[in-house]
Amino acid sequence: GYTVVATKTGVIYSSDPNYPMLWNPLNTVAVESDPDLLVGIVRHFNYIVAFGVWSTEYFYDAANATGSPFLRQDAYKSEIGCADGNSVVQYEQGVIFVGQSKSNGKTVYILSGNMTPVAVSDQYIEKYLNADTNTKIQSFVFKVSGHTIYIMTLPNLNLTFAYDLTQSIWTQWTSYVDGSEQQYMAWTATQFGQYSYALDDTLGLLYKIDVDTYTDNGSPIYWRVVTNNIDGGTRFRKYWKSGEVVGDKVAGTMYLTHCDNDYVTFSTARTVQLDSTRSIIWQLGQSRYRAFQFLNTDNIPLRLSYYEVQVTTGEQASDAEMQAAAQGAG
Repeated sequence: GYTVVATKTGVIYSSDPNYPMLWNPLNTVAVESDPDLLVGIVRHFNYIVAFGVWSTEYFYDAANATGSPFLRQDAYKSEIGCADGNSVVQYEQGVIFVGQSKSNGKTVYILSGNMTPVAVSDQYIEKYLNADTNTKIQSFVFKVSGHTIYIMTLPNLNLTFAYDLTQSIWTQWTSYVDGSEQQYMAWTATQFGQYSYALDDTLGLLYKIDVDTYTDNGSPIYWRVVTNNIDGGTRFRKYWKSGEVVGDKVAGTMYLTHCDNDYVTFSTARTVQLDSTRSIIWQLGQSRYRAFQFLNTDNIPLRLSYYEVQVTTGEQASDAEMQAAAQGAG
């Protein structure tokens, strides 16, 4: 029944119960367990969560007769702070935010029912978070097709990462603007009726997020996926016999390329028709490791399961480079 606001210096104000127009100047409580500034507050179950730069405190409604109705819950106090208050998003039964500590740097955390922050980012996401020394984050959550997605944009690095809270998977999202991929251009989003709506970050345009629409503002969606380097657990030479795109059969063309030198150069594109009985290509050459890239820009419902490759591994005894290295060592 309270409306709650807070100042950067850590003073939390609450309105009279069920009356946000009336504010008693005595209804205040301070965030004071650590000498840091407050960057954001959020309601989580029956608690007010106060995020500082290097710490987090929790307050509960103690129904005090005078002064603030809130008291600090010292048992839940955390030595993890928040890197940017704009990273804090409440969703259904949890809160997700970019936290930071003096010893471990920046990490994406989730607060669930036990009030203990649980890390959900990996070393690759954290590499970019910690590379952004002047941290600026814009984030929001929306739900589509049964998936709850946390969008985290790092404007200083022109990067956007999306975390699928349903499947616990991180991906990078981009918008194709003026012939190149940029950060995801949606700045925030909200649910209205059965759809989510996103706001453009520069023009103020409002977009409906619709899984049954396969263009973006009239232009083809630039659907591109790049895999990690694949070596099969060994640096022996591999002979890539074939690769097959497995998914729904739709009238579209997939462009496939590969890279054998750590994403420096990619091969000439080859194509497969996604409505073929077997969307397969043959004779993919040899390499010690390889990353694959897939591109589609057709106006189609694209739902793919996996890319199946047939590969054989050569033996060290027949590998000329390995033999030369062994002789040199001898």
